[in-house]
Amino acid sequence: MTRRNIRLLVQLSRPFFLLGGFLLVGVGSLIARSLGAVIDPVLYLQCQAIVSTLQLMVHFSNEYFDAPGDRGNRQRTPFSGGSGALAPGGLSRSVAAWGAATAAVGFALVLGRMLITGAVPNLSKWVIAAMALGAWSYSAPPLRLVARGVGEIVASFVVAVLVPTLAFTLQADFIAWGLVLAVVPLFLFHGAMLVVLEIPDIEADLQSGKRTLVARLGVPASVRLHLVLIVLGVAALVTSRMVELGPVEWWPIPIVGLAACGHVVQLRRSVSSGIGWTWTAGAAVGLFALTALAEAVGFLSA
Repeated sequence: MTRRNIRLLVQLSRPFFLLGGFLLVGVGSLIARSLGAVIDPVLYLQCQAIVSTLQLMVHFSNEYFDAPGDRGNRQRTPFSGGSGALAPGGLSRSVAAWGAATAAVGFALVLGRMLITGAVPNLSKWVIAAMALGAWSYSAPPLRLVARGVGEIVASFVVAVLVPTLAFTLQADFIAWGLVLAVVPLFLFHGAMLVVLEIPDIEADLQSGKRTLVARLGVPASVRLHLVLIVLGVAALVTSRMVELGPVEWWPIPIVGLAACGHVVQLRRSVSSGIGWTWTAGAAVGLFALTALAEAVGFLSA
């Protein structure tokens, strides 16, 4: 394999988004620690392996099934519209299929090892099953949820709710209010992020018959939905702090709020001008990461 093909393979795996899995596993584990659980490092690493292999499976399968539409995307950014590794002159589409299969095998091996050793509590088994089903069904037939207008909801639930929940239940084996209050704003900000990432892809998605939520709603309604999700996300952070079970201290909330306001203004400018989508998409990803990081710091200091 040439150096260029290795670079394209790394590009195909979307390593930047893998970092989010590490952050969310950390959040879930820190919540458990703040409630008195002693973190088992082996379970922690196994949880991370479960999450990362599922992420890779989704990345590769999404690239494979979305390849026809992504090739015609003229507004692709580093965060949306596919990796670009399967563009003309790039890797073969079959590479993505083999990548998804390899990641699925890796997931099965890690899970099998955990089940054999009896390391998975019953609650965590249900969480893993829901994660695997949602991850595969996001872009793959027969459900292909991303083309049915519900893929965004499922993806946000899997990433922002189930990943921290898995990390938590592997260490604590129960559900706590602190966990619930932590995942609600993450779910809302992740949903807002996906709306932003899909807006520049709307033309290519419509041409390829990919009926995402944004493609169904249209850009104006999607911008309004984004604003609602942002407002609810900030409100959820404030509420969680007010009931004294929240995942953050007071001081990060104005920072997240200001970043959210700036992001809303930036999105509207990109929609009106049709430019600046790389910065806008990056800001959407950054806002979600900032919220998760604020929660991690809050629970670390709890």
